[in-house]
Amino acid sequence: MMNRHLGALLWTLALAAGAQAAQPGPRDQVLAHIDSLHASRQVEAAATYIEPYLAEARAASDSTFILPLTAKLGRLWAAFGQPKKGEPLLREAAALALS
Repeated sequence: MMNRHLGALLWTLALAAGAQAAQPGPRDQVLAHIDSLHASRQVEAAATYIEPYLAEARAASDSTFILPLTAKLGRLWAAFGQPKKGEPLLREAAALALS
């Protein structure tokens, strides 16, 4: 009987740990919010939201976060009629992706 309860407890803990691991991290939430702003065509709001995260990532030389941020901001500008703003960001993202 004790083994059955222990097994049930371990199973419950494993499920809880799996649920926690499946939750998006802070970066995922930031990127999802950017996608939401893009989808709702809030170009300026998205750019304003991205800038501090991009500045922080650049200050930390965090290329794993710079890449998606520059790609998203570049695509945003290009998609909404400002390709001159978007192109350097997209080039930066491409260079990071290839490095």
